[in-house]
Amino acid sequence: MPDALPPPLRGNLAGALQSPHELRVESRTAIPRLAAFLAERHGVEFAWCTAALGLEHGVVHTARGAFRAPRIILAPGADIVSLAPEVFERRAVALVVDDSHHHAPTPDPFQPEPVDRLILEEFRAVLGAPPPVVERWTGVYPSGPEDAFFGDLAPGVRLVSVTSGTGASTAFGLAADALADLLT
Repeated sequence: MPDALPPPLRGNLAGALQSPHELRVESRTAIPRLAAFLAERHGVEFAWCTAALGLEHGVVHTARGAFRAPRIILAPGADIVSLAPEVFERRAVALVVDDSHHHAPTPDPFQPEPVDRLILEEFRAVLGAPPPVVERWTGVYPSGPEDAFFGDLAPGVRLVSVTSGTGASTAFGLAADALADLLT
């Protein structure tokens, strides 16, 4: 098997996976384009930089007033303490800092250089010389025993959370599942 791999993948590596069906979405450009599409095509109005303070059947209370809707999806990202914290506690969800997978209830916002160096060393060991580092992403996301979950908080109010660090990759499929029975 190792001889069938390209030169950078030889050595101690047991195998590799390549799929012609893989698709990468660049969040930095995809999210603004998706928002523009939804606004133009479907008249969706976004309330950017608006904190949700509470919700109940048909109403989301925010710092800018109340928004009313017959169906509400709460997708809080890394905010596992402001709305429905008991759901995240019950599911043993913690926070992770970027792809180093350092778990903590209140993660340190600073990425230790030895961890970044280790990631690049592993890249080098598997694929050869890494490309130049242009930017470093330091994000925080929830992590738990399930990859994702849905929970109904009230009639017409659904919590959706990805707890595996794969939100950008799985969001479109999860959205269809999360909305399926709410829209009928």
